[in-house]
Amino acid sequence: MPEIFVNYRSGDGEFAAAHIESYLSERFGDELVFRDAKGAPGEDYRTVLNRASSTTSVLLVLMGAGWAHARDAEGNLRLAMEDDFTRNEILNAMRAGALVIPVHCGRGLPQLKPSDLPEELEALAYLNALDFDVRNARDDLNRLATKLVELVPALKDDRAAEAPPRSGGVHNHNAGDVGGNLFQGGDVSGGISFGGSSTTHFHAPTHGTHHSGSGDQHIHGEPEEGDRR
Repeated sequence: MPEIFVNYRSGDGEFAAAHIESYLSERFGDELVFRDAKGAPGEDYRTVLNRASSTTSVLLVLMGAGWAHARDAEGNLRLAMEDDFTRNEILNAMRAGALVIPVHCGRGLPQLKPSDLPEELEALAYLNALDFDVRNARDDLNRLATKLVELVPALKDDRAAEAPPRSGGVHNHNAGDVGGNLFQGGDVSGGISFGGSSTTHFHAPTHGTHHSGSGDQHIHGEPEEGDRR
């Protein structure tokens, strides 16, 4: 049985669903992550979906901009329809005591309000959500996987969490002999002393005054980090 069930609505989150399922399957193992596309030929997909959503440890509810207001051809709210798969998978997981996590697919999506939902799904409006944005896919997927490892004891992460890309940095090119020691570390604050016939090229921000003269060359500081959304 899966540990992670990826729940989504066609026309609202299938691209994100495929992306998330592929990443989590690679990270944790294909057998631990379920999406409806994984049903075997000849199986009754209704039975498969009901069984998997009722036995999963965590259900990710992928929500795009129109998720709560999707309607069928007759104008009926799909989340209120008893034969709606998205609705039934969520209810199955809730009844089974699984952890249900909304995942906002897009940038700046608002938190759901209880009035947006049928009464039986109102609890979704009070659940903390995670984000997935294709423009920040690497960081968001890694953050999602790291959080799942913390929340689901059965998940074994065989791969160390990917460090977010670092920005800034200092690159030195030395031509000729350098008198004394050279230390390199990210951005530069304060003075720099040049000795001998060395030539240094900087490809990162520096702060303060640059000095030339005899003695060791010291470059100190840390590369700037942060959210690059």
